[in-house]
Amino acid sequence: METEARDTSAPRARWVTGLILALAFAGVAGIFALPGPEPRHYPERIPVRFWHMWTAEWKVIVERIAERFNESQDIYEVIPLSVPGAAADSKFLLAVAGGDPPDVMAQWNPVIPKWAESGLLMKLNELMTPEEWDRFRREAYPAVQKIGIYKGDLYGVTTGLNAWACFVRLDHLREAGLDMRDFPDSLEELMVWGDKLNRFDASGALTRIGFLPMGLHFFAPGFHGGFCDWDTGEVLVDTPENLAALNFLTEAR
Repeated sequence: METEARDTSAPRARWVTGLILALAFAGVAGIFALPGPEPRHYPERIPVRFWHMWTAEWKVIVERIAERFNESQDIYEVIPLSVPGAAADSKFLLAVAGGDPPDVMAQWNPVIPKWAESGLLMKLNELMTPEEWDRFRREAYPAVQKIGIYKGDLYGVTTGLNAWACFVRLDHLREAGLDMRDFPDSLEELMVWGDKLNRFDASGALTRIGFLPMGLHFFAPGFHGGFCDWDTGEVLVDTPENLAALNFLTEAR
């Protein structure tokens, strides 16, 4: 008895096509079912769209700051939006190209010179009164001014400066015979403490590192170096001071 072969490709193709259409419909329905943007609280005010890169608990803090500002006056409504830090710059440039950039952006990447040269940023000093501009130049810390000023014009105002600290384990200090009351007051002494806090296993492999300095941008100023001549605008790289900092970091590792 011969078995008759049947072509099942057509029913299978119809089944697959139906499944794809069903999934596509479900996806579209899901998109439209998502909640839209939160309605504005003050629709009669001038909107100020504020992009930032803070997330998690910091996002809540930033939103609260915007909320407090909105409650303090009746002209503007700041609308904060958290954007992914890794894509924030690209998103901003695409928004500019599309003609719909944010009004304000919190930024911690070194973008001011390039964006200012490209005409993407407003000069904030032109929005100030002469008295406000004079006060800023007189009272703002030099570091704050250097961060936001490019070729004599202000493009950004620092909201806060990073505070760095050296944390220690007191039990580790005691174990190494070190006294917290004699904590190092120089980098050289700190490195000596770090060596005493190192721990190795029986094979000589390092199991705990006492102190590991990292970041040329952080340590270059400690060697009187830097990456910009603020008088000429020249970019500095292989200066003796920067090389000394780099050698220190290399030897420390």
